[in-house]
Amino acid sequence: MFTGESQGTVCESRVTLPKWLRADLPDDSLVLCRGLGGCLLLFPAPGYASYLEQLLDMGPEKDTRNVRRFFEAAAVEVEPDARGRIYIPRVLLEYAGLHSEVLWRGASDRVEMWSPDRAMSTPPERTGDFRPRR
Repeated sequence: MFTGESQGTVCESRVTLPKWLRADLPDDSLVLCRGLGGCLLLFPAPGYASYLEQLLDMGPEKDTRNVRRFFEAAAVEVEPDARGRIYIPRVLLEYAGLHSEVLWRGASDRVEMWSPDRAMSTPPERTGDFRPRR
């Protein structure tokens, strides 16, 4: 489970994973994708697959197709290098407005990556969340 918040820097399309996050990461690969409200989401690969499956439980396929496309279209597998850095493709950097700083927020089964300016200007109710209906 990912909890905590910290700030970091973006340098040459790379970010260094915070120590609190590295300590909790499984050995599996990671998946980086767009999130709601203009953030990026970082998942352990099995968690991302589970998240996509949960989206299918939201309702009829025609209703979830565009939602799945939103999350899947720009998703990439990333692997931290020896220094704990991951590469972020330009399309994701631009989507999230990440230029020089990143705000890391643990969010249970994933980690959100925010532009500090965007995080402070986006009310919590506007970030949304897709969870299966129970």
